[in-house]
Amino acid sequence: MICILGTGFGLYGYLPALVQGCSQKVVLPERSRKKLLSRPELKLLLPHIHFAPTELEALELADGAVLALSPEDQLTYLKKILPLKQIKLLFLEKPLSNTPESSQNILNEIIQSGKEFRIGYLFRQTTWAREFVEKFYRLNESSTLRFNWFFQAHHFKNNLHNWKRSHHFGGGVIRFYGIHLIAFLAELGYGQVASSKTYGFNKDEIERWHACLSGPKLPDIEIYIDSRSPKTQFSIDQKADTHQHYQNFIIQKDPLDVPKIEDNDLSMPVFDRRVTYLVKHCLLPLDKQKDFTQIYTDTNTLWALIEQKDEFVKI
Repeated sequence: MICILGTGFGLYGYLPALVQGCSQKVVLPERSRKKLLSRPELKLLLPHIHFAPTELEALELADGAVLALSPEDQLTYLKKILPLKQIKLLFLEKPLSNTPESSQNILNEIIQSGKEFRIGYLFRQTTWAREFVEKFYRLNESSTLRFNWFFQAHHFKNNLHNWKRSHHFGGGVIRFYGIHLIAFLAELGYGQVASSKTYGFNKDEIERWHACLSGPKLPDIEIYIDSRSPKTQFSIDQKADTHQHYQNFIIQKDPLDVPKIEDNDLSMPVFDRRVTYLVKHCLLPLDKQKDFTQIYTDTNTLWALIEQKDEFVKI
């Protein structure tokens, strides 16, 4: 049985992924009931859910846990959960903590605990990522790639002043959004940062990011992310050498867009579109071929280098 802590993405994302996609029984703290009942599509899952009076009692009934919380709250609960021997499996959200340094510190503690765990970097589960990786290993290292990601973040669209807007608390264009790409590229072998620039009203409210990354015998990569853009588009462009123009490699509405034809029915709009990818993510503990601890360490290392190199530009 898996305990879910978090009444946002934990309920509308992880809950249907675990119950419908992975046939798991779930335990929730009682305080999650009201939020669950407010969403009609989640009421269908009630027969598979056990409610416990408190978070601690829910954890005591479980052998696994999902922490779909802010980085600050995730860190607080991890300190409580790591000593619990009956908890064998953890699904954690990104960023693991609000800085790359504190993320690596808690990552080391999780590794030492001996628990199986996965962090919610979902880009590697997408259809475009699979297509990209197939083409990527055939590219010449003299090629250049450009990732463009334009969207308007929920907090900007609705003028919300929450942690996802704050760089200090683990939000913003690098720590909350860009970390997905950082993890994806770190897994491909990128570990060097030629430049990084962030743009925003102030250093805690950065909304745009431009970076240039490289890796041994890999094509150089440029990243452009605008989280306050009036348009919505995700694309990857390629040019074979410095004398050519960029040509489109992959283009779609956004990186977590679910294709119309998928290999499971959870892409139906009754559930959040990310459930399709969360199902694959929640099956990752079955994948013993990948060294995820190294992938997560490489992600934190690249993230730290990006922030060390970063120049802030006030707009």
